[in-house]
Amino acid sequence: MWPVERPDIDAGYTFKICISLVRSHELKRRLTSVRPDIQAAAAEYEVKAEAGHLHLIPVANMVGGCVTKDEMVKVYYAAPRFSDHGLR
Repeated sequence: MWPVERPDIDAGYTFKICISLVRSHELKRRLTSVRPDIQAAAAEYEVKAEAGHLHLIPVANMVGGCVTKDEMVKVYYAAPRFSDHGLR
């Protein structure tokens, strides 16, 4: 595997943009509550990536015990693209 330049994008900010279009107040509340989990997972990813241990990150079906994997996927596909926010 060859190295790839790491983008200078904050995971917490990116997640905030992704959830900005969620209309359901209840889902948006839950998504907002797991933002620290997203930031912690991003930090763990960086550490594991540096060590070449991405395969050690466990697969999860829930985030923070209150947001399902399916809900996260739907948010991702509904999210505005980075170019819409001057991030690229």
